[in-house]
Amino acid sequence: MKRFLSLFISFCLIFGCFSSMVLADTSSENEEPVEMDAGSVEDAGTGPFTINENGVLTDYSGSKATIFVPDGVVRIDSFVFQDDKNLKTVYLPDSLKEIGDSAFKDCSNLMTINLPDGLTKIGDSAFTNCKKMLCTIPDTVESIGEFAFYKCENLRSIHISDKITVIPFGTFAFCKNVSSVTLGKSIEKIGEDAFREIPLWEGDLELPEPLVDIEDFAFYGCKGLTSVTMGDNVTEVGVSAFANNTSLSSVKLSNSLVLLGACAFSGDELLTSVTLPESMKSMEQEVFANCPITTLTIPDSVEKIVQRALASMTALEEVFIGTGVTSIGNEAFADCTSLKTLYFAKKLQSYGQDLFANCDTDSMYAYVYDETKAIDLCEEYGIAYTIVDKRLDPVENLTAAPAGKNKVKLSWDPVEGAVGYLIYAKKDGKYGYVGMTTKGTTFTDKNALDKDYNYYFVYPYEYKDGSVWAGKGAPYVYAKGICPAVTNLKASALKGKVKLSWTASPDAEGYLIYGIRPNGSYGYIGMTTKGTTYTDTKASTVDYNFYWVFPFHKDADGKVIAGLTGKYTYGRAR
Repeated sequence: MKRFLSLFISFCLIFGCFSSMVLADTSSENEEPVEMDAGSVEDAGTGPFTINENGVLTDYSGSKATIFVPDGVVRIDSFVFQDDKNLKTVYLPDSLKEIGDSAFKDCSNLMTINLPDGLTKIGDSAFTNCKKMLCTIPDTVESIGEFAFYKCENLRSIHISDKITVIPFGTFAFCKNVSSVTLGKSIEKIGEDAFREIPLWEGDLELPEPLVDIEDFAFYGCKGLTSVTMGDNVTEVGVSAFANNTSLSSVKLSNSLVLLGACAFSGDELLTSVTLPESMKSMEQEVFANCPITTLTIPDSVEKIVQRALASMTALEEVFIGTGVTSIGNEAFADCTSLKTLYFAKKLQSYGQDLFANCDTDSMYAYVYDETKAIDLCEEYGIAYTIVDKRLDPVENLTAAPAGKNKVKLSWDPVEGAVGYLIYAKKDGKYGYVGMTTKGTTFTDKNALDKDYNYYFVYPYEYKDGSVWAGKGAPYVYAKGICPAVTNLKASALKGKVKLSWTASPDAEGYLIYGIRPNGSYGYIGMTTKGTTYTDTKASTVDYNFYWVFPFHKDADGKVIAGLTGKYTYGRAR
């Protein structure tokens, strides 16, 4: 009786130490309550545990449902508890740093385990097929192995710390009851099958900025994801990486993306549009198969449309083929049953067989350039076409200049045949339409950024068959929406001082005066908000003083935004 009472008291004390850990949901039909009687608890002494002089637990010979791994153990060796069907509850000591490969693999009745703060490594297949287990991964973990939590079907949430850089092969695959995933900010690679088939994970997925590589099937079958936003370091998206995500309706691809793997977004039945970045070099077979995308633009950076690249895009109606495309592979547009319009670029040199298998080429229309293979293609497949003799030449002498608070003025030379000009810009990393003009060769953007540069593109356009046809683009220009430099800056000598005067700058709310006095350095001299003059009462009478004037305005937060300055002036006091 004394031995039982002592064991019971020890158990209560130890159990209290673990009150903060995540426990199994005992309401689940697949779980059983843990029986905490003396006969079910493994003695925390050395008994069934073999521990070497380095604190490594190398063997376990017990058979209890609940065990307490002794304090002082720093590592659980590989395979120690593998396939132990008796285990239901495991208490790990605070001393533990590593869990070895397959340490708890196939412990099919394990429901509760505490992963202590201080744990740094979880090995390959450490908890594979622990289908009843609940646990929380502490922020101290620095690496997780392949298949570490594979088919842990009772996990409800996944938390990845900022210390982890790689989510390897199959780590959380088929965790079918996970509804929440928090990704750390340091992840650089997401391995094959890493989050495959987590159907209850709902909402928006924003991938961490350092991420470079998303491997095959990484997010396959995550049916609850509604949007995906990639950082601009992702260069490759693997085979079927986001396929069969049936709630996915919005995708923002990386601006550094080079390769889209085969079937990358196949079966995403709510994805209606996507913008392919200009960094792309290749897209593999059936990338968007069975997605309801109606219009697709192949970037100029893509040189080859490979075999079946756009096949099975059954809603696709219109395709713009970039200027870099030189070849189109076999069955590239097979089963695109809604395809109506194609725009071919000049560089097409070859094309394959059965390009439009199961398509209605009689209802298609194409726009092609003269003396290109696109004409041969259209004639071979019976597609009606119009020859585009020549796109309008690009504008020349395009300039951008600050024109006042949040204003930039563009100007260019006229283009023969243009009926107007389209203005586009890239602001805050987003490219879009700004405006148009049919009344000359200038345009003022009145919504320009003032804290950063605005990048402008101007396209001449004409009308053909009732549609707007944009001409070629000129190299972009850039400017900030700030006040232009003052003009007519003058310095007048007065007794003991120098008076500056200038012509007002548009939208200026004041002026900052900088200068260099004899034997001094360039720096701030003063400011005014009361006109277009300033008197320097500390000007030298011996040698010249040099002056620059900056107009400024204030932004919505009251911050001073300095404009441009023109040529300096100089003078000295009498």
